[in-house]
Amino acid sequence: MKRNLTVTALIAVIIAGFVLGARYLFGTVVPPVDGFAEGERIRFIHTEASEPGVAALLT
Repeated sequence: MKRNLTVTALIAVIIAGFVLGARYLFGTVVPPVDGFAEGERIRFIHTEASEPGVAALLT
């Protein structure tokens, strides 16, 4: 049990390192948005927005 927790913690630290490295190299990451398509839950990224409030959030 202790080994599983240690491995899980190590993987979480590695993933966090990749995320922080990507943010450092590429700047702010646009967050994905939850939605539905054909009855299935999906995550997607808005590539454009005409509403000023949404546009400000994405830029």
